[in-house]
Amino acid sequence: MADKDLAEKYLESFSDVFADIYNVLLFRKEILLEEGLEEGPTESIYKVEENNLRNQFRDTVKLYKNGLYKVASFGLENESLIDKNMPIRIMGYDYAVYRVQIDHEEERKYPAITIVLNFSDTEWKNPKSV
Repeated sequence: MADKDLAEKYLESFSDVFADIYNVLLFRKEILLEEGLEEGPTESIYKVEENNLRNQFRDTVKLYKNGLYKVASFGLENESLIDKNMPIRIMGYDYAVYRVQIDHEEERKYPAITIVLNFSDTEWKNPKSV
């Protein structure tokens, strides 16, 4: 299963493939251009209690820029097993994007958007949002 995840991440690392996934599944037309995409951070570190830190890893993240400005952070999560808590996990990933913007006092805030790709043999029947 890990090899499959690596293959998915490798394929999604190509900006043209990444843009196609978002353009087909979310926008339903060409909105993202591969030229505007750059690699984003897949690891975030956060404080859980006094003097204790944890980290979390995402599968693939790209920042979309228009010139010097970040327009949005786009994430892809590849799932081979159904996780009914996936919407909550995504909230954590997306919050990490907003936390960085707050910590760096970025004047222009940009949205965090995530798509989960279900590669299991089972149809997703759990809630898609909280």
